[in-house]
Order: sequence, then C-alpha cells, then structure tokens
Amino acid sequence: MKTSFYTILSSLLIILLIFSSCILLISPKPRMDYTFRFNIKNTTHLNIEVNLAIGKIPNLQAQFDEFELIPDEIYKLLNEYWSNNLGTHCIVKPNSHNNVVSYLPIAGLGLPLDTRPIEFQEKHSILYEYLLNKLISFILTISENGNIIYRIVGWDISDDDMEKYHVSDKLLGYYDTTPENYTDSYGTIRAYPLFFSKLINDETGTHFGGTFTFYIKSTFDNTFIQEFKLASTWVDEDDYWKKH
Repeated sequence: MKTSFYTILSSLLIILLIFSSCILLISPKPRMDYTFRFNIKNTTHLNIEVNLAIGKIPNLQAQFDEFELIPDEIYKLLNEYWSNNLGTHCIVKPNSHNNVVSYLPIAGLGLPLDTRPIEFQEKHSILYEYLLNKLISFILTISENGNIIYRIVGWDISDDDMEKYHVSDKLLGYYDTTPENYTDSYGTIRAYPLFFSKLINDETGTHFGGTFTFYIKSTFDNTFIQEFKLASTWVDEDDYWKKH
C-alpha cells in the first residue's frame, strides 16, 4: 500500500514538473529593466518614425528648450557601448509595432557610494553627482514624412510652449532622483526611484520605475496612448496588440 501511494505521488510530481516546464517554455521572456519604454503600434499605410529623448529639467514648469539631453559620456561610464541614442529611435512599418527604450543608468543610485567596489567608485561618483537629486524626464516625438504628428513630454510645460513645439500632451512622467525616493515605505532601497505621472491612478501618483511601458497607437486620424502599464516586463506585445 505504501509503495503504491509513493508511486502515485512520484508520478504526480513528475507530471507537475513537466507541466511547469511547458509553461516556462511557452511564456514570453522577460525584458530587462529600463528607465523609460514606449511601444508604438502603427495602423496606417505609411511608415512612422519615433524618437525618444531623455534629459534633465531644472523644475517641473521648465520651458521646452530648458530640457538638457543626458550626454553619451554618462551612459558610457558603465558600458562603453551605451549612448543617449541607443534604442531611442525606430521606424514603425504599417500594421506593425516597435519600441523605443532608454537605459539611463539611474538604477542603484539609492545605495551609498561607499558600498560600491573600490575600483568602480570613481565612475559611480560621477554618476551620483550628475544624476542624483535631479528631475529626469522625456520627450517622445512621432513623425510621418518628416512632419510631427504626435509629441508628448513628461513635465508641465506652458501652453505657449505646447503650441510652439507641437506638443500633444504633458506631465506624463518624470523621475525625482533624490535619495529618499529610492526607498519604499518598508525602508527597502529599490533599484529605481519613484516615477511620477498623471497617468498613475492612485493618491500618490507614483510608482517605482523599471517595469512600465507606454502603449501608443497611431491610426489614420489620431495618435493616442492606448494604455500605461506599470508592470510590462512579461507582456507578449504581439498578443497585446491583437487584443487592442
């Protein structure tokens, strides 16, 4: 009787392991964390061009031309192949989707500098000086045949600037990289600081960064944010756009 019981139990465990393996095999691979990410679906009959710029702003009411692009040298401190235009430009063909992404190295800056290995402290000290206690935001521009059809920014620019620079929407997101914004309510230091956006529908309007994606759809007569997903690293985007 005992032999029969353990045989059945072993068989069930084997079946469970096989089933779990199958789930892992058919699940989409997770994307690595990112500072900003936008996925754009083009339902028109023309190519559209997408450009993402990441930079610092002096305050939340900064003028459009006060936006300061993060230079290549900051990206290259951690990886010589990184730059401010890596992954930030794409062409989206008709009836397809593509994405732009930024890996600005603000992750981990909530840790004290002296916790870094000695051989990396010099490079990290430059990162800390340039990127800590700053407002980091974005400009996303979508063009068709060289003409801007959609542009959004992360901070609260003036209405005059919106008209002058063809901005469709604003205050869609920024990071405030003060050290306390890397720590959650339990005292745990998070990899990314808090991200602030009017699209986050809770009383704080914040979420720790690294996992969110703006899903944008461009149609024949309009371009708009389809959805802002706070957790998107496991989203199968082919499947997502079939449903939207």
